[in-house]
Amino acid sequence: MTRTSRRSGTWVVLLLLMASMLCFLGASAAVAYDGTVKVYLGPYQYSSGGEFDVDVLTWTYAGGNPWTLVSSGKDFQTFCVEKNETFVPTALYNVTVATQTIATGKQLTNETAWLFHEWNSGNLSGYDYSNGLGQREADAGQLQHALWALMTEEAAPVGGDALTWYNLAMGSGANGIGNVRILQLFTTDTSGRIVNAQDMLVEVVPEPGTLVASFALLAPGAISLVRLRRMKKSNK
Repeated sequence: MTRTSRRSGTWVVLLLLMASMLCFLGASAAVAYDGTVKVYLGPYQYSSGGEFDVDVLTWTYAGGNPWTLVSSGKDFQTFCVEKNETFVPTALYNVTVATQTIATGKQLTNETAWLFHEWNSGNLSGYDYSNGLGQREADAGQLQHALWALMTEEAAPVGGDALTWYNLAMGSGANGIGNVRILQLFTTDTSGRIVNAQDMLVEVVPEPGTLVASFALLAPGAISLVRLRRMKKSNK
């Protein structure tokens, strides 16, 4: 083999190595997410807000440590965070658990977290959980407006239960967001670009072994989705 041919062969090997590295980097740059869900307009959904039904399809911690999904179906009900973001009902979305909205980076407020926790735990005074008075849909609308106001997505309510619940949250003295988080919904287009969708509220727990409703965690230090209140529908 001549010196020229050996030099050419060396360059070929180097180029192949560089191409392999680029392929590896491209693969590792894929968008990480914690799971996939579908969101439905539930029987008590009011106008453009909640209650929404969330169906968790897959759940895998993006850091590589698996979370075990132990239930299926319409796993929990919730409310949206942003007033001007949308989602397509029944469409498949990637999700991540965070403390801020995906589109604007707006932080979850202590008061929003407090009010959602009160509702999620079944302790929100005046909320027609059983729909015994036929008011659950209307209450959902009032609560959604209170949550939007607490996230500064709209002005403070001027009356009704929305004002009552807004004032309760503002006077709660909440110090931190507790176990409430934002469930960021998004898809990716053909180029891998993130396409934002609506964000939803969710309650989690930070340690393993405390499963209440929907998930168990295998990875220490991560979080599992629990206390995702499974409100039974009267028509089921």
